[in-house]
Amino acid sequence: MNFKGYGVHLKDVHLYVGEDCGYVLLEKIFDVVQELRICSPWISKKYIEKLIDISKRDISIFIITSDDENNSECLDLLKFQDKIKFKIQSTSFVHSKIYIIDKELAIIGSANLTYTGLESKQNNYLACIYDRTGVDDMINVFNDLYRKKGF
Repeated sequence: MNFKGYGVHLKDVHLYVGEDCGYVLLEKIFDVVQELRICSPWISKKYIEKLIDISKRDISIFIITSDDENNSECLDLLKFQDKIKFKIQSTSFVHSKIYIIDKELAIIGSANLTYTGLESKQNNYLACIYDRTGVDDMINVFNDLYRKKGF
């Protein structure tokens, strides 16, 4: 891949900054084999449809997203499917962008799961964490967010 921006590769953490970060994220998300956890305030219809297709391959998917009115297409699609487990939180509560793939890779960054966040030539950043302890820590962060109530 011809990445525009710059990346710093540390031991077990790869950092990406630039306008192609979204493509890095999409490639990793859609290579999922067993389980996917997503925390993104906004998710576009296009990506919810892709996630619904992925869930038909018996891949476990957990989503935390916001109740923002701009997220209504996403929420409507989520409500009418039965394979993806999801939590809808107040927009003021959901800000983190966390993507955990197969309990082996955790990605944190600035990109929402939307066209603007991933495919437009907008500068974003991603930290891809491969370190076992770091991935486990992010799973715990995600689980804590998923369990929160009343927001």
